[in-house]
Amino acid sequence: MVSIGTSHARSNQLPASSYQLLGSRIPDPGPAHARTHVFQPSCYSPQVLRSIVGVVAGYLVFGAPAAVLFPLTGRDPHAQAPPTFLIWTTMYGMVFAAAGGYAAAAIAPRKPRVHAAIVGALIAVGAVASLVAAPSDARWSQLAALFLMAPAAAAGGMLRRRHG
Repeated sequence: MVSIGTSHARSNQLPASSYQLLGSRIPDPGPAHARTHVFQPSCYSPQVLRSIVGVVAGYLVFGAPAAVLFPLTGRDPHAQAPPTFLIWTTMYGMVFAAAGGYAAAAIAPRKPRVHAAIVGALIAVGAVASLVAAPSDARWSQLAALFLMAPAAAAGGMLRRRHG
């Protein structure tokens, strides 16, 4: 119960400038314009924003080239493909996954391997979601993303850690 004291007639009442909350006295902070400290949630701190931007940018470094590759080649990533195309696109994906992990680690230098691992986890989650949502006989691109590209993103973060 919150009560605001308005007179000093009784000893259990507080002055008008104080609040009573569960028996504790809390001083009145005064008018809003007199306060000098503005509460800023921690989610707006520069480190948190760099973490978010780093992970999003890292995933885009991986995802944008993949989104461009298949339409340019005219191939469906969920269809059978010749072995040379499988090898080439898997290596292509691994390079850009590593670059994405590296980018995440560079943008968010506090705990760079964690940010790169988050990019790898997003790649893995996307691969699993694709496997579950559209099961087909040709699972090569999803399995390559899950077992080769996701770890490559984490390796990109380790590479950045060594060179950073």
